[in-house]
Amino acid sequence: MTYCCIDLVPDDFLRFGILFSRRGEWDGDQLIPREFVDDSLTAHSSYYGYQWWLLNEAFFGTPVTTETFAALGLNGQKIYIWPETDIAMVVLTKYQHYENQGYILDLSGANANFPDTCTARNSCPESRGNPVPTFDERDLVELISAIGD
Repeated sequence: MTYCCIDLVPDDFLRFGILFSRRGEWDGDQLIPREFVDDSLTAHSSYYGYQWWLLNEAFFGTPVTTETFAALGLNGQKIYIWPETDIAMVVLTKYQHYENQGYILDLSGANANFPDTCTARNSCPESRGNPVPTFDERDLVELISAIGD
């Protein structure tokens, strides 16, 4: 699907982030055209490129000190990249996908295999108790900016 449900282990999500952080280049080979990567990381609205969010002033509502890009997925699945510092970071939540389910999204009854990303954060509709709070993305951007200084 073009809008969701990519199944990868954390290391592969990280490699994907590094690939985009390095403008499509891997070990000296241009795997993705640089122009496409650049266009993907360019705002085509106030803060959204091609599947990448630009965590900029328009996104936060206040100025930021570093250029940050993020693939923001369902219930906390995230890839952050900072090309100027060559840093990539992955945040994942609980997710179960059984091999025998295949990779076709099925929302019907007993065969449902929609990604379970809300259980770990206690934010599912059937959850009891308080949701687990997430981190502040704005603070994260500023921490990474401090590393680059």
